[in-house]
Amino acid sequence: MLILIIGGAESGKSLFAEKLVTKLAKKNLYYFATMQICDEECQQRVLKHQQQRAEKNFMTIETPFLDIKNLINFPESSTGLLECLSNLLANMQFNTKYSNINDLPEFMIKKILNLYQNLENLVIVTNDIFSDEIPDCMKYYLRNLGKINCNLANYAEIVLEINSGNVIVWKGENLFHEIMG
Repeated sequence: MLILIIGGAESGKSLFAEKLVTKLAKKNLYYFATMQICDEECQQRVLKHQQQRAEKNFMTIETPFLDIKNLINFPESSTGLLECLSNLLANMQFNTKYSNINDLPEFMIKKILNLYQNLENLVIVTNDIFSDEIPDCMKYYLRNLGKINCNLANYAEIVLEINSGNVIVWKGENLFHEIMG
């Protein structure tokens, strides 16, 4: 099952995603961490997320570029949490190795779907950053993120939005309630 969780900064989406993953499966849990630490704020966010999942039995895989060749040999019935798509896009869009790819959103969607093919479940966390005023320098990044989010929502069985710690089910309500009990 592919599940997409969208929410604003500090909305509770990461903590909720971890809870959802532990409802989906009790073993073979993988946390695909995409954050590249570039300053103190990034370091604090990483530490916060590490503390949040400390007792949840995740195997953490640091993968700022989602290198698939290293992510294909999972045990049967594995569940992954990709945290987070917004960081992954920034890592790739602003890295010379990937920045010249003609259709970066399509390239990333293929990478994510290839990862999903090797897992029973994949939960993806992404940011909803479209409700704020957008500076000109961010418009290309935002268009790419919007394209990726929309395409992955089409593939996902469940699409959730987290707003102030509250869950809004946009797609797959019955499946969601079945998982959460």
